[in-house]
Amino acid sequence: MEKLLPTIKSRCQIIRFALIDEERIIEKLKEAGLEQKKAQYFARLAEGSLGAATQWAQLELADANLYQTKKELVDSLCNLQYADALELAEWLLDESKEIAGTWADLDKTTSKTDINRRASRTLIRIIISALSDAMQLNVTAEKGLTNFDQKEQIKKLAGRFGPEQAAEKIADCFRTLRWIDASANEKLIFEQLLLNLAISGRMKV
Repeated sequence: MEKLLPTIKSRCQIIRFALIDEERIIEKLKEAGLEQKKAQYFARLAEGSLGAATQWAQLELADANLYQTKKELVDSLCNLQYADALELAEWLLDESKEIAGTWADLDKTTSKTDINRRASRTLIRIIISALSDAMQLNVTAEKGLTNFDQKEQIKKLAGRFGPEQAAEKIADCFRTLRWIDASANEKLIFEQLLLNLAISGRMKV
């Protein structure tokens, strides 16, 4: 679906298939050569989509360092100050370009523009996953966190954003995804999102 032109996608009917069990996705990713922790993370980030998880695994195996990028991004989010937002946005833009470059080497049939969008969307999904984990931690137990490998950072993020505020930040992220699809300036998109994320009702910035 991602390889179709926007004008074609707008005329397509989306048929939803059943989500694939997390353990099955993990096994597939491990068979491809990914270690357990990374396989589990990408399986949870993919939310039942074997296709998405496989793409991220291929990136990781091609030395795109996507997993390390996600760890650094989650670290940065839980400590984000307003004064640091623009610098983090610049870093995020650079990481997006690096990921897109590796993705383009793996996928010769998709346009550069669509590859760039895909890379940016992946980074926003990582941010969404961290905020969703923080929201979950505020209302339920920590079992099933996407970022299970960074529980302390998620706890810190949960202390920064209450459930309602986390939900608002997640909504900001989904608006960002729509701007990415609309081909808005990625630098400005990342800056606006991170400036919004730096504002917290529980932490002085």
